[in-house]
Amino acid sequence: MHQYSQPIRECIIDMKSVQPDTEVAPLTAIKLLFSDGLVELVNLIIAICLCRFTGMKTRGDFSSAFYFSAASLIPFCLGLFFNTERYGCVVDSSGDLLAGGDSVMTERQFPVSVLFHLIVTGCYYFMKMNMGQCNKNLYAVERLRKEFVQSKDSKKKN
Repeated sequence: MHQYSQPIRECIIDMKSVQPDTEVAPLTAIKLLFSDGLVELVNLIIAICLCRFTGMKTRGDFSSAFYFSAASLIPFCLGLFFNTERYGCVVDSSGDLLAGGDSVMTERQFPVSVLFHLIVTGCYYFMKMNMGQCNKNLYAVERLRKEFVQSKDSKKKN
């Protein structure tokens, strides 16, 4: 959430302070806000999907809709991160974006939801693997117990 608030805050400051006499149309302002922080917006959507996935009451697996949507957005988010630049939100009197304006922009941070996705994937993978091993061991113990009871009953009959 913090990563998304930073470009939004800087864009609003650019629109208000750099050109105070220029009125920006609401639709143009919304377009500027979303385009300048698109990486962070996708980052936020991935984080929300992963939080919903980990907060499911029933045990989720990798075919869950929340996990699948987060996993499908990861390449898109990384592509945007490495292939787009932030230009700021300085507009001229006609409402067009001025590239290379006087705005001071902070450096874009690596999308934290990609790391969150790696952690969740690793945890769920190892939990699934260990639960499978636990079920296998439990089945072996149950089978051994049944064989022991059967052998005990057969000894009593003899």
